[in-house]
Amino acid sequence: MRIWGNINDNCYFSQVLYTIKHYICTMVTFKIAGEYIQLIQLLKVLNWVEHGGEAQAVVTAGLVRHNGQVDFRKRLKVKPGDTVEFRGKQVQIVG
Repeated sequence: MRIWGNINDNCYFSQVLYTIKHYICTMVTFKIAGEYIQLIQLLKVLNWVEHGGEAQAVVTAGLVRHNGQVDFRKRLKVKPGDTVEFRGKQVQIVG
């Protein structure tokens, strides 16, 4: 699966470079190839958490917002048009 994103003002990043640039840009556009990506997978791919256990823990603790509301579902299907927010960072999903 090829993952590319678009950060404000056409500042592009790949999954590898994201960790370098995420401190500068907080709003990210993330393109998915399929119909959806599970919330915990999204957190891992964006390197917002270190591993799946941490992703599950932060979702269960209510630290993640989906479309502006706290959602406790770990397997939540995040689809194009949705936004996810965590620790001051926000991602907009596109298809």
